[in-house]
Amino acid sequence: MTPVDRRGILLGMGAIGVAGAARADAPQRMLIGTYSGEGGRGLELWTRDGAGRYAFLKAFPEIADASFGVIDRTRSVLYVTGERDKGRIAAWRVRGKGATMTPLGSVSSQAGAPCYLALSPGNSHLAVANYFGDTVALCPLHRQSGAIQPASQTLHAAVGSEPKGHAHWVQWSPDGRHIYVVDLGHDEVRVYDWDPVAGRVGPPRTALKLQTGAGPRHMAVSPVAGQAFVFTEYSNELIAVRIAADGRLEETARLSSLPDDFAGKSSGAHIVVNAKGDRVYVSNRGHNSLAVFAATPEGRLKRLQVISTGGDWPRFFRLMNGRLLVAHQRDHRVTEFSLKSDGTLTPTGKGFVAHRPVYIETL
Repeated sequence: MTPVDRRGILLGMGAIGVAGAARADAPQRMLIGTYSGEGGRGLELWTRDGAGRYAFLKAFPEIADASFGVIDRTRSVLYVTGERDKGRIAAWRVRGKGATMTPLGSVSSQAGAPCYLALSPGNSHLAVANYFGDTVALCPLHRQSGAIQPASQTLHAAVGSEPKGHAHWVQWSPDGRHIYVVDLGHDEVRVYDWDPVAGRVGPPRTALKLQTGAGPRHMAVSPVAGQAFVFTEYSNELIAVRIAADGRLEETARLSSLPDDFAGKSSGAHIVVNAKGDRVYVSNRGHNSLAVFAATPEGRLKRLQVISTGGDWPRFFRLMNGRLLVAHQRDHRVTEFSLKSDGTLTPTGKGFVAHRPVYIETL
């Protein structure tokens, strides 16, 4: 990666990156969630200009340890986790393309280390997955303001499930009939029936059971109807699944996200499916790479590429406007890749430095 200074300005190459001359593009603002200890600045606002240059604009130190978030664009409200704040989630009104953040209050996540958030269809509820406690809290949202109300229901694993699991991902199904929870500790994906009128869920069912020690971390639902993908943290595997009418998941393919000759330690992190549903991207922490897969409507997978991320511990990444940005938790880098016509990645040599970045939100 091309060296950058603290403001994110490219050093030594002007507006030229390793992929060639910078092209004109629409300016883009983004929020960077960071861990706030050891000199961190809380949530950071950055911009990328039309020539591909990044610049720091503003920090919000009051929004600390924002390890994940989700934005309601209809009400211009950002919901963020307070992972180290005794398990709280907060809402912030976003104005002026991120220049102003007005607090709308916070509530308990009902457990420790909240790590993932999801909005229900219609944005009536916010779901938060708690790594500690193996719970998912469902919080109603104020209809006009979007402010978070205290949890109306807390989802647990099946009675008697031992040892304790780790809820690491939650999301509503595209048809709004179910809620899925990825449980890293119990090696399963659970499904709950969702009643949107009552705003409540039914008892848990196992949608997909994985081998012991696989450690499923995140799931991504494809825009291709009836298809989703599960990514495991411990076994570093991408699993294609077919979604049944009752919400259960059937495995159709499975591939490693690591090179065949890799013998070191690595753990899977994030997963994203492109808008067509034919490419899946995952990040490997330890191997410090991105893997790109081709996916077919029939549920088959083919690994197309494994490429270095140019930093240490790629916990999160985001696809945006023909680019992919990777946030590296350990060495503070945010690196940029361009997407080729076949969906594979090329490093651009551009990026910036933010303190322990772990989440990226576009504005």
